[in-house]
Amino acid sequence: MREDDTQSDEHLVKRALENAEHYVDIVERYEMRLRRFLSRIAFSDPEEIEDVLQETFIRAWRNLRSFDSSFPFSAWIYRIARNTAISRYRRDRKHTESAALDGGEIMRIADATDVHTTTRNNELAESIEHAFSGLPDTLRETVYLALVDGYSYDEISDIMQCPPGTVATHIHRAKKLLQVSLCEFSHESETR
Repeated sequence: MREDDTQSDEHLVKRALENAEHYVDIVERYEMRLRRFLSRIAFSDPEEIEDVLQETFIRAWRNLRSFDSSFPFSAWIYRIARNTAISRYRRDRKHTESAALDGGEIMRIADATDVHTTTRNNELAESIEHAFSGLPDTLRETVYLALVDGYSYDEISDIMQCPPGTVATHIHRAKKLLQVSLCEFSHESETR
């Protein structure tokens, strides 16, 4: 384990502000998390993900001095990534497909939506993937942050710049939509 893996985000920010060479520690800590987040909410093209990720880290560096340490750094950098992705989406004016969920992500969503089915695991995974990709963008982002990345409602509120009550509503709506979609799939599987 690297020394930087045990240090708080705030400490890494302080070190980066004192010496720009330490910014790489922040990049290394968040690169994979943000890449996965971007691939799940908006982009499937690895080059596009890389561009948005690079732009995210550039924006974060440029604004690092404005980071308010009374809020979690992770929420701040995720918000930058989300806003960068939205800007890219608007600029390109094309809808890009999100990447497929992995097995662990699928099971966390299945557990959270209380879906119990006798279908084979690959059919369940396929149905969850289909249901997840069919959610409206805002609900998909919220569910991913809550159920897959494990962020609290307050942290998601910071990332998405909306009240915690709205986050709760988004998660509730998304779970209901996922349940309906997955129940329909389960019913279709039973009639085959």
